[in-house]
Amino acid sequence: MYTKQEERELQKLTDELLKLVEGKDKSYWKSLSTKEAEEIAEKLRRVIRYHDYKYYVQANPVISDYQYDKLFHALERLEKAHPEVITPDSPTQR
Repeated sequence: MYTKQEERELQKLTDELLKLVEGKDKSYWKSLSTKEAEEIAEKLRRVIRYHDYKYYVQANPVISDYQYDKLFHALERLEKAHPEVITPDSPTQR
């Protein structure tokens, strides 16, 4: 499903997002513009889907459950602060 290049890019994006979400509280997510929120939400959705695939389909997770939860909860907080960026296919909508 993912090429080696896509996997490298998604892992790099995962690392960047984990740094971005570290220590961010509700006020940070609310302070983002809608455009910023949309961009971050799409990146979070992409990496969460990738990690779902690695975990559930390949049974070969490449991040810890703790790291996955950080990404997922960041997406939840972002969507709560900016409900306009919620998409029907978001991992939070399952």
